[in-house]
Amino acid sequence: MVRAVFDREAAVAELGQAHLGHKARTKRLVHTASLLAQQPAGRSLPDRLPNRADYEGALNLVNHPAVTHHAILQPHYQATRQRMLACPGVVLNISDLTELDYSGLRIACLGPIGNGGGKGLECHNSLALDPATGDLLGLTSQILHIRDSDAQVEAQRQARAAKAPADTATATAEGQTPVRKRKRKGGRRPDETTAERRVRVSRESRLWVKGSAALGDIPEGKMWVDVCDRASDTFEYLQFMAKAKRFYVIRSKHNRALAEGEEEGQEEVELEVLGEGEEPSQRLHDLLRSLPGVMSWTVALSANKGQPARVATVQMAWKQVQVKAPKQHTGEHDDEPVAVWAIRVWETNPPAGVNEPLEWLLLTNVTVQSDEQARQRVGWYEWRPAVEEFHKAQKTGMGIEDLQLQSRGGLEPLIGLLSILAVTLVNLRQQARQEEAARQPAREVVDPLWVEVLSICRYGAARDLSLRQFVLDLAKLGGYLNRRRDAWPGWVVLWRGLTKLLHMVQYELARAKRPSESPEL
Repeated sequence: MVRAVFDREAAVAELGQAHLGHKARTKRLVHTASLLAQQPAGRSLPDRLPNRADYEGALNLVNHPAVTHHAILQPHYQATRQRMLACPGVVLNISDLTELDYSGLRIACLGPIGNGGGKGLECHNSLALDPATGDLLGLTSQILHIRDSDAQVEAQRQARAAKAPADTATATAEGQTPVRKRKRKGGRRPDETTAERRVRVSRESRLWVKGSAALGDIPEGKMWVDVCDRASDTFEYLQFMAKAKRFYVIRSKHNRALAEGEEEGQEEVELEVLGEGEEPSQRLHDLLRSLPGVMSWTVALSANKGQPARVATVQMAWKQVQVKAPKQHTGEHDDEPVAVWAIRVWETNPPAGVNEPLEWLLLTNVTVQSDEQARQRVGWYEWRPAVEEFHKAQKTGMGIEDLQLQSRGGLEPLIGLLSILAVTLVNLRQQARQEEAARQPAREVVDPLWVEVLSICRYGAARDLSLRQFVLDLAKLGGYLNRRRDAWPGWVVLWRGLTKLLHMVQYELARAKRPSESPEL
């Protein structure tokens, strides 16, 4: 039987452990979660809670001061950690940042998103995943970050401007020559110095350290590996992970300078200045791109950003290096270099029409002593798209951006609740892709009434469907063609189909409530 470690039943049970100041609130939370889990395709909260008592009860719940984003998520975090402890092998903690757009809401305390034209929240999610099964074990952290508004940026600028004459006067009185601070170029903070940015509490690059630290201490003997994209490539993050003795695999963004003595036993060479005849290896990316491939395999790539879907042949190279601390400390770190294993994966002989061949430049502090171990580290990074699937489940599946609450205090608890339920949706879609799903009855995973109604709609008679066939038929209801060249159904067609199915299910439920004999008119 195929069943995810974390499913809808587990989610509802965990919410029953939330401490909200009164058992009636916890009971209301469980009831609301059960209703929302059965209506994941609604466009708004009133659509998904059509009963007035349920809708008003949910609003009263999330707007209560004791019901916070942290209070709802805390029991889920604890249960996720227990599931991680139960995994015998490697567990991945995959992190990424997404924007939640609430431009249409009249909530004063939201920040700018995108290019500044909209407003909303930045949601930094960290998800535990078992690479042996592909199941999401749950959220380990969710940080709702608000970027400084233009008014806040201007207030900070005025505060710096007011402080500057005082600093100049003090320096002159002490007989010192005032030093003009270097200005940053462009952006919303053109006059913010590097030192001022480094200590600013709202600096977004802090989110990666906060997300990793939220997991807590890692028990001895456990291999929990953080997996992140290029936004996490800050020296502050690399040094934090090294000092905290945490493991990671991240994608490199910066062509960093390398320290002397790249590998143990290697002759030390000053890599900042190249001598005659030396290889061009003073920079991380340059060094990786100069290495020959040591292993090759194929990767199935979906169509993305104008690039055609294809099966790409890739090669891999790796090397142990030490990266230097940047001369300008944009984050909170010291000058000690960090030892990492750098891995490059690149597409060889890309077909015509591919303008940007695949290339991953990865960094890890998990020891690599062989080509096979390097390939395993790349395999961990290949699970990173799971967090992007989760973001789609948040927005398309659970409709987080369709919430219409008018206060941040009411909005944030619902974001936490719907995010927990979004994890179960990703697991359901992942389950349907497994080979065992072709044999497992769908009624063991989803509501049997859904299976009956969908089978009547598709085949004209009630019949049992396997979990895989249920998902495919649901996608077909949403416009999926299921051609041989088509990829696995995406979130849009699944939720179009689910919306139609739920309308039919509601009709069947309404028919079941009608009197056996209609009254005479």
